[in-house]
Amino acid sequence: MVKVTEPALQYLAHNIGISGFKYLLGPDATTARRLTWLLVIIAAVCWMVWNIHGRLVYYLTYPTSLDTQIHYQDAVEFPKITICNQNTFRSTQVFNETDGSQKSPTLYEALNQYHRVRSGNKKLNQLSDKYDDLLSSAGSLDFLKKMAHKKETLLKGCKWKRLPCGPANFSTVMTDLGVCFQFKADDKETPLQVDTSGHQSGLSLSLMVEQYDYMGESRDSAGAVVVISAPDETEAFADSTGFGVTVGFSTAIGLKKTRVHDMQAPYGTCGKTTLHEFPEDTEYTPLRCRLNCLTSHIREKCDCVELYMPNKHGRPYCSLLKQLQCVDRTKRTFFSSGMTKHCDCPFPCQSEHFSKILSQTAISRQYANRLSLADEAMSELTPSSHEQPSLTDVNEALKVQIWGLLNDLDPAYTDLLAVMADNVRQQRRRLVDLERSLVTFSENAATLFSNASVEGVVNDPDEKLTPMMYAHSITNYLKEVPGRLIKGSHNVSFWPTNVLNWGLETTLANDAVQEPKLQFKRIELMRGVVQVYFKQIRKHLEDVNSWVQTINKQSRDGSSTPNTLGGMSLSQMHYNDVVGYMRKMLRLIQTLGTYMVQFKNMPSVTHLVHLQQPLYTFLQPSFYQDNVLNVNIYFEDLSVEERVKSEAYSVEGLVCDIGGSIGLCLGGSILTLIEVVDLILFSRKRKKADSDTMPGTNMEGLPQKQALSVI
Repeated sequence: MVKVTEPALQYLAHNIGISGFKYLLGPDATTARRLTWLLVIIAAVCWMVWNIHGRLVYYLTYPTSLDTQIHYQDAVEFPKITICNQNTFRSTQVFNETDGSQKSPTLYEALNQYHRVRSGNKKLNQLSDKYDDLLSSAGSLDFLKKMAHKKETLLKGCKWKRLPCGPANFSTVMTDLGVCFQFKADDKETPLQVDTSGHQSGLSLSLMVEQYDYMGESRDSAGAVVVISAPDETEAFADSTGFGVTVGFSTAIGLKKTRVHDMQAPYGTCGKTTLHEFPEDTEYTPLRCRLNCLTSHIREKCDCVELYMPNKHGRPYCSLLKQLQCVDRTKRTFFSSGMTKHCDCPFPCQSEHFSKILSQTAISRQYANRLSLADEAMSELTPSSHEQPSLTDVNEALKVQIWGLLNDLDPAYTDLLAVMADNVRQQRRRLVDLERSLVTFSENAATLFSNASVEGVVNDPDEKLTPMMYAHSITNYLKEVPGRLIKGSHNVSFWPTNVLNWGLETTLANDAVQEPKLQFKRIELMRGVVQVYFKQIRKHLEDVNSWVQTINKQSRDGSSTPNTLGGMSLSQMHYNDVVGYMRKMLRLIQTLGTYMVQFKNMPSVTHLVHLQQPLYTFLQPSFYQDNVLNVNIYFEDLSVEERVKSEAYSVEGLVCDIGGSIGLCLGGSILTLIEVVDLILFSRKRKKADSDTMPGTNMEGLPQKQALSVI
C-alpha cells in the first residue's frame, strides 16, 4: 500500500515534467479546480494510451511501402516466346496412320472419342472398349511429334529485329497443349536483347495454322496460343498462361518489363521451396513450384507423368487412355478442391514480369490476295526453306474432314465406305492383272504373226491390202494394246494415283455429300465407261484370237508355216485369262453398285447433304483469311519499372510516435517516464536507508515529514 503525504504531492507537482500536475497537486488549488484538472489529466492519459496502443499494433503488423522507379536502359532482355497451335493432331496424319482399310475402330475415330471425353461432351463410361488398344498405344513423344503441326509449315514468315528468321530459330517444347515451338537466339549462350523499341524492333511472325487440317473434336477455336514468359520461367502451363490469337487478324503485343523486389517474413511472404521433382540445379519459380506439386500428385495417383512434366523419378509417360482414366480426373480434383493451397509456392524475392497491351486489326484483302499468288506468296518475309501447303494437300484434308463428320454421325457410314474403297482397290489390282495378261497375249501373238504366213488367213475381197500389210497392222495393234489398256484403266478408275493407298475412303465420302441425291457420280461414270471400254477391247481381242486360231490350225494341219510357240494353243493360254479378268471386273462393279444402294438406304442419310464442303480449285484469298494470322511482339519503350518493397515503420518511428503522444497528451517526454521510474526507485532505496539512520534525517534537503512514505 502506498501512502502519499502532502509534502510528497508538492514534490511531485514541482519535479515531474507533466503539465497540469502543479494545478492538481498545488497547495493553493481549490477542490473544484483540482477535480477539473484531474478529469483533464485522466482524459489525456487515456488518449495517450489509446494512441500508443495503436502505434504498437501498427508496428506489429510489419507494414511495408512500395517504391516504384522507372529506369531507361540502352538494351532490354527479350522474353521467352512460345507458339502453340490451337489444334493438337493433324487430321490427315491421323487418318493416314491407319494401315489398310478404314474400318471401325480407326485411330481417327479413337482420337475423336478421346477429345469428346476430355471436353465433357461424352462420359468416360460411355467410351467403347474397342478404342482401348489404340489409345493405350498413343501418347508417346514420338507419336505427338508425328501427329502435330510442323514448324516448317506453321512458320509462314518470321522476322527478328528486321532480319529474316526461320524454323531453325525455333526449338520444340512440350506443354499442356502438346507440341509447341519456342523462339531462341542463334547463340544459346547469348540472351535475346533489343536496343530499340517499336513494331519493327521485335519478333514478327506470320503463322499458317492449317485450320483445314484440324481434328473435328479437338478445340472450338482456330488460331494459335502465344506464351510470353520470363527467360527463367517454364512454359508448361501454356493453356492457362498463354493468350489466343485468331486467324484472319494481325495482333500487336506491346510489352513493358517490370522487376519486383519483395521482402521475406515478417515483412513479406517471398521465398522458395525445394523442387524435388526437378534436378537440383533448377532455378525456383512459382510456376515450376506449381508444376512440381502437380507432378507429384499425378505420379502418386496415376503412376505416370505427362510429357510436359519433369520426370526425375523415371516414371512412364501417360498414354491417352491413361489421361482419360486417371490424369484428367486427378487434375480436376487437384484444382477444384483447393488442393493447390497445400502447395507451398511462395513468390521469389526477386522476379521479372512482362505486362502486355494487345491490339488487333483484320488482315487486309490486298494482303490475302498477295498470299494467294502461289509463286510469290510472302516472298518478302518467307525464306525458301519454309514449306507451303499445296492445293492437293488442302483438298485431301477437306475430304478427311467430311469423312470425319460422317464417322461422327455413325461409324457404319465410314465402314461401308471402307468396303466400297476396298472394292475399288480390288478393281485396280484386277486391271493390273489384265494389263499383264494382255501384254503377254500381244507379245506372243505378234511373235506368231511375224513368223507365220498370212496367206489364207486374211480374206480381203476388195484386195486393197496385201497379206503383208495386214500382218503389219495386226502386229502394230497388238503392240499398242498394253499402252491403251494402261491409259484406259486410269480413265476407268477415275481415282488420282496418290489416293489409291489411303485416300479412296475420303474421296468417296466427299463424293457422297457433294451430290444432293447421293448418286456417287464418280462410281456411276466408272461403271458405264468400264462396260463400254471392255466391250471395245473384247471385240478386238476376238478378232485377234480368230487370226491366232487360224494360224494354230494351219500349224496342226501340217502347214509349212513355222510356229515358234511349239504348237501350243495361244487362245487357251491367254485369251481365256484376259476374258476372265474382264468378267471379274464387271462382277466387282455390280457389287459396288449394291454397296451404293445400301449406303443411300441408311438412316438419316438425307442429312448428309448438309455437310457439303466445296473443294478448292486454287488457294484463293479466303483460304488465307481462314488459315493465316500475324503476330508482332515488341517493347513499347526501353524502360524497366522497378518495384522495391521496404520497411514502412521502423523502431525509431515507433519511439518517436510514443514520445510525440506523451508530449501531446501530457506535455512530457520519454524522460518524464524515466523521472517517474527514478523517483519510485530512489524512494524505495531512501526508505531502506532511513530505517538504518537516526530519525530526523532529511530527504533531498527536505524535512522527513515532507518525504514520500511507503508503508
